[in-house]
Amino acid sequence: VTTVATAADSVKLIPATMGAVQIVFNKAATNAMQVFGAGTDTINGVATGTGVSLTAGKGALYACAVAGAWDQILSA
Repeated sequence: VTTVATAADSVKLIPATMGAVQIVFNKAATNAMQVFGAGTDTINGVATGTGVSLTAGKGALYACAVAGAWDQILSA
């Protein structure tokens, strides 16, 4: 994502199916963005309706080992 115009602009991941992997980069200079799962999927146990934050200038790998649940691995 190259433009995050306002804090908490967001993206939605693909459905969490076992073995799926998705990478998201927040290339914005200042604003964090929110990442949501699809449907009832969770990210690190957080409900889809809440989502998780991805700081400006960072990336995250999302991996699904169990259907419906994403694990987020953040870049340094």
